[in-house]
Amino acid sequence: MFKHTLLAASLAFGLTACAEEKTKIVPKLESQPISIEAGLKGDDWRKIEPENLVILTTKYGDVVIELNPEFAPGHVKRFQDMVKARAYNGKEFYRVIDGFVAQGGINTKDDKWPPLEIEQEQPLLEEDVIMPLGNKDLFAEEVGFLNGFAIGMDIKNESKWLLHCPGALAMARGEDRNTGGTDFYIVLDAQRYLDRNMTTFGRVISGMQFIQKLKRGDKNVAGGVIQAPDKGDQIISVKLASELPENEQPKYEVMRTEKQAFMNVINSSRVKSDPFFFFTPPQIVDVCDVDVPTEIADF
Repeated sequence: MFKHTLLAASLAFGLTACAEEKTKIVPKLESQPISIEAGLKGDDWRKIEPENLVILTTKYGDVVIELNPEFAPGHVKRFQDMVKARAYNGKEFYRVIDGFVAQGGINTKDDKWPPLEIEQEQPLLEEDVIMPLGNKDLFAEEVGFLNGFAIGMDIKNESKWLLHCPGALAMARGEDRNTGGTDFYIVLDAQRYLDRNMTTFGRVISGMQFIQKLKRGDKNVAGGVIQAPDKGDQIISVKLASELPENEQPKYEVMRTEKQAFMNVINSSRVKSDPFFFFTPPQIVDVCDVDVPTEIADF
């Protein structure tokens, strides 16, 4: 783990780093760091605050999402407000492209919800405690994990951003960068070329199998928008855990990605030592292939 910049890459293999670089950075945007209060499962876990926990109900099952106000405070606030206003209830996933994204929302212009300024990246901060992946990435100078989310980093320009890994929640927009603000999409398969071109503001932590069941459109017709008379699958309801009575709020916890326990998770993904492999794969792993352990802790 390291603060703001990477320690020696060997850290990801459990070795001791010998130096730590620090640079004072002035934040460019007001953000809200994610709480890292210890969870019921112990100090290696953190609980998700109920205001950042979303339950999206489909006919297939409930999809649970963690919002990230640290990276996109404006978009998280907008999404929370639209959820509280029940703006998404009864709407559809109207653009679903196999292996790409599932897009849903109000699918119309509404002056009540004007476009937002894009929040595609945030400054690296001295207090950031980031676990590096430990091997090179094709799309970013460095990648790693911060408070349970996969991130990319530009050390020279002192910036960080959330990645378009499967399950990422982001805001759809038009050609202009500041045209998003209502309709969202969930990434079905890694789309890393979209990193820093869109606002990513959360990730699915449970129920991704239900998103994968959504009715698909034809990617060659209207960009994958499902055509009449067919309709996309309905968003039955969306609510925040904080809107429920306290004794009914689901208590999800995420493994703290700055701890040794998560380093072990990375290494188990990187090192394939099972006797099944007669040709040993190289000890590398893609950042999107590392699953951050998440569990419900209702006890």
